[in-house]
Amino acid sequence: RATFLKKPFMVKKGDNVMIEARRGGLVIQTSGVTKGSGQIGQTVMVANSDSGRELRAKIVAPGLVQVDF
Repeated sequence: RATFLKKPFMVKKGDNVMIEARRGGLVIQTSGVTKGSGQIGQTVMVANSDSGRELRAKIVAPGLVQVDF
């Protein structure tokens, strides 16, 4: 049955991802490491690889998360 199936995680804990921030035509990108797992549309904590700072980000595609600023 379809109700027994679960969507696969798009990112898993420890994955390297691209962190993206968008506003208008401005796009800022950096790399990070996920602190949890999730599916598209869910939020997950991500550590910025350069600064070590942890951010809450929305999963938008495999290997890509977006933060609000």
